[in-house]
Amino acid sequence: MPTQIAIGFSSIKDPLEACKAAAIDVKTQLNAVRTDLVILFTTTAYANPEGLETVRRILQPQRLIGSITPGIIVQDHVEPRGIGILAIISNELHFGAADIDRLGLIPTREAGLRLSQAVIEDYKFPQRSAFLFFYDGLRKNGSQLCAGLREGLGSALPVIGAISMDSSQLAFTRHFYQTQILIDTTIGLMIGGAGAVCVSSRHNWKPLGKPRIIDASDGNIIRTIDKQPAAHLYRNYFQNMDAAPVPNGASQGTPSDLRPGQLNDLRLLYPLGIGTATPREYLIRIPIDILSDGSIVCQGEIPAGSPVHLMIMDKSACRRTIQDAALEIREHFLDKPPKFVLAFESFTRQKVLGYHATHGLQAIRDILGAGVPVFGMQTIAEIAAPATAGHVAPTQLLNGSVTLLAIG
Repeated sequence: MPTQIAIGFSSIKDPLEACKAAAIDVKTQLNAVRTDLVILFTTTAYANPEGLETVRRILQPQRLIGSITPGIIVQDHVEPRGIGILAIISNELHFGAADIDRLGLIPTREAGLRLSQAVIEDYKFPQRSAFLFFYDGLRKNGSQLCAGLREGLGSALPVIGAISMDSSQLAFTRHFYQTQILIDTTIGLMIGGAGAVCVSSRHNWKPLGKPRIIDASDGNIIRTIDKQPAAHLYRNYFQNMDAAPVPNGASQGTPSDLRPGQLNDLRLLYPLGIGTATPREYLIRIPIDILSDGSIVCQGEIPAGSPVHLMIMDKSACRRTIQDAALEIREHFLDKPPKFVLAFESFTRQKVLGYHATHGLQAIRDILGAGVPVFGMQTIAEIAAPATAGHVAPTQLLNGSVTLLAIG
């Protein structure tokens, strides 16, 4: 059987009716009793055990994974409320899945290694094409999870991941795995049998002011910048300004808002850009907390000695960012359309750009073809190899990015 792919979506107010409607839509498109894989994304109000059971009863998936998100990407737009389903039937593509829960009790790197081993055990085929995972660990070091995955999977396999959230607030979330809705967990999916795979990730942030130097860091915690507590980077930059410049009418933050345990809109409007080995390329880090000593907590590791900028989003580059990612995929596939594209877009882009953030999604189908299914979710962090100039970059935790996984 050739690969069949269907996408269903519903925002009916009653969550159970919405789950039923989306699942029936998918089943009608596939015209099959069972499915090999279901990827399920819902907003918070639509995530409940009865809805999950409804989806499973109608589609009878061999494997089901998914996550809660503040926005579901369906083809060329973002839905802020509802349930979205991508279902696959194929004798070409093969899948294996597993979960590791109670992450708070496991060292993060070990959790990544355990997840890779559990998924490999479930995957029964020799060819591995890509590894996809969802991570529930807002205040854990996502870079260490990547290191554990790489230890188990090797360095050659494309790896893409997402840290999601319940809403626009930075909070822990829930994930779907088979018959369960889980918290404090990570879920992995191995995809095999693909003729071609391409992962492309881009951001459209640009630096403000001159670079500073991170003197001391501890994993994902920045201790000092230019010999001062890290949080002073924000105070020093804005201390002589009446207000920080705010793009797109977003709510305004000032230095006085930066107190221990709170990072208002400044953390989203002005994330940190960590300098890399490639000039003018930056690894984006969104602060998630400020400790009592002024240290900044991020989601991924930051090495001491790194240059750091405050960053601001380049609104004019919003559409071009996704265009560049889609063009990279088209070139990789030699102008042949992929079977489907999974899209993970930082919620930060919408927070800063508002309605304009969704404009770029149309570029995926314009470049790859209107018939290519596009499905995805908004995230608070993305995990992929960032775009680099002329060399292969390692898999890293990213913020403020658009990441595409194309399967052929």
